[in-house]
Amino acid sequence: MSSDAENLLGEVLGCKTADLPTLPDVAHQVIQLGADPNRSANDLARVLARDPALTARMIKVANSPSYGCMSRIDSLQRAVVVLGFEEVRKLALSITAFQAAGSNRPMRQRFQRSQLWTHSQFVGLAAETLARQDLKVGRGYYVHGLIHDIGKVALDAYRPKNFDRVLDSLEKDHASWCEAEAAVFGVDHSAVGRALLANWNFPPSLVAAAGGHHRPWECQEDPQTAGLVFLADYVARLAGSMSFVAEQKPSPVKRLDGKAALFLHRQGWRLDELLVERITEQVRDAQANFSAVEF
Repeated sequence: MSSDAENLLGEVLGCKTADLPTLPDVAHQVIQLGADPNRSANDLARVLARDPALTARMIKVANSPSYGCMSRIDSLQRAVVVLGFEEVRKLALSITAFQAAGSNRPMRQRFQRSQLWTHSQFVGLAAETLARQDLKVGRGYYVHGLIHDIGKVALDAYRPKNFDRVLDSLEKDHASWCEAEAAVFGVDHSAVGRALLANWNFPPSLVAAAGGHHRPWECQEDPQTAGLVFLADYVARLAGSMSFVAEQKPSPVKRLDGKAALFLHRQGWRLDELLVERITEQVRDAQANFSAVEF
C-alpha cells in the first residue's frame, strides 16, 4: 500500500483513510493469488465462485466479442482454461474495482455511469482490436480499456458537488476532462485512478491504463499499455463514444499534438483515418451483439 497514493486519495476524495474505497475480500484473495507461485486455475476459480454475482458477470463478459471465443464459456474453470489465469484475474479485479470505487453510493442522473461503462467497453474492445490486428502486441488488453476511467467513478461518487463543477466546465466552457478536473481538484481522474489502483496493489499494467492513458509518454509503470489505451480512447471519442454527453470530440487524426505524435512515432505505431474507421466499425458490430454488463 502506498502512503503517497493514500494521501492523494484522502485529500482529493475528502475522506479519512478508514473511509477510502475498499475492495471486497474476494478481490484481495485474487490479488494474493497473483503472487503465489503455487497457484492453480482451480484456486482462482474457487476464490471467484464465492461471489455468485461476480461469477455471473465474469462469464457474461468472457462470452462477449471482446475475447472472440469459438465455443461457449459456461464456468469459471472453463474461462481460466480458455482465457488464461492472468487474464481472468485482471478481469475479476476490473469488475470489482468499478463496484468498489463508487457503486455503493447513489446513482445520479447527470453523470450516467451506464454511459461511462458503454464508453469503457468501447475502449476495451478497441484496445483489444488494435493490440491483436494492428500493433501486433498480443492479446489481453480489453480489461485495460475497461478500467481506464475508474478515477471518474470515484470522483463522482465521493465529491458529487465538486464533480458537478467539472461537468459545468465541460458543458459551458468546452474544457477537456483533464483541464476541468485539474481546475476543481488540482489533479485529474487519471491521477485518482492511478492512486486508487496502486493503493489496492493492482497489477502495474492496470495502474498504467488508469493513470497513463492521457499522457502515456510520462507513464512509468507500463508506457506500451498506457499508449495502447490512449489510442483506443482516442478512437472511441472520434467515433462519438463519450463518457459524458457534453464532452467534445478530439481533434482529427492529422492534428494529434506534438507529444502524442512523437510518442506514436517512437513506438513505431501509425494511426490514420482508415484505421479509425475500420476499428470503429468492428467495435460497433461487437457492441451490437453484446449486452453490456451493468453495475
